[in-house]
Amino acid sequence: MSQGRPGTTLRAAVFDLFDTLIAPPPEPAWRALAAAHGYAADSPVELWLRRGLICAPLLENAPALIPALRDAALVTPCATAEDLAGLATSLGGEPGPRAIATVRAAAALVRAESRLAPGADHVLERCRALGLATAIVSNVDGLSAGVIDQLGLLARLSVPPVTSCNRRARKPAPALFAHAAAALGVAPADCVMIGDNWKSDVVGALRAGMASIWLWGGDPIAARLATGQLAELTEPGAPARFRAAYAEVIAGYLPIAPAAALAGDLACLARAHVADDLAEVAGLLAVLLEPPGGADDRASLASLE
Repeated sequence: MSQGRPGTTLRAAVFDLFDTLIAPPPEPAWRALAAAHGYAADSPVELWLRRGLICAPLLENAPALIPALRDAALVTPCATAEDLAGLATSLGGEPGPRAIATVRAAAALVRAESRLAPGADHVLERCRALGLATAIVSNVDGLSAGVIDQLGLLARLSVPPVTSCNRRARKPAPALFAHAAAALGVAPADCVMIGDNWKSDVVGALRAGMASIWLWGGDPIAARLATGQLAELTEPGAPARFRAAYAEVIAGYLPIAPAAALAGDLACLARAHVADDLAEVAGLLAVLLEPPGGADDRASLASLE
């Protein structure tokens, strides 16, 4: 296993998959797919498809259960549309031919339209240059997981991907992060997790003992959570003020959770590093590895840019 640089404890970089290393199909492609299969614009199935949830059509007769199917699909090793249809049936769905055909088409869209995210090649090469082992920890269904190999990521990892569908658990469960660290032969404290989801990737990794870089993509709403305002939000009574002031953030980012749990997550989040994009992540990795006060090392790391 890679040992990282002397004088540091960071030995591995662990990446999320979609919206981190991989850019999923764009929303217009999902809209077109839904329309081609007869799902009306802004219908529940179309809205879920626009978010990349390929199993959504299987519960068109019971759209309120789609989140439950999403959760089940993420922790079940389904390899075909028919496997997912069986899950939907177990939840009370009645998936017909149109739904199954749409799921097949959605899985094909993921394979055809997903791309390496801007900066993915660079950050992976930077990890190699810095002596960092690499892994993926992802909440992903079995039909979509194949894109890891398709885009050439499998050969660039130090260990096989740790996926929710194979481990039968999903982030932010500590077990997934612990499994990745164990596979890499390092302690969780020797790893940094890089991901876009503040709860699953960032808080999950921090609670598992890893460092974390929140790839927030320059999102101004997310920025409110990790700027100076965050300190105020973790004070006693802050969750109520937070909910009142940032209702739109609650809708987009935060679960409906007890105030104490929300405050705890926000306090945890305050320990994360943040980056606008993978190019900034690459620079942060060098900083995290830099021996304190080492001018020569700073010059050496700068030469890797």
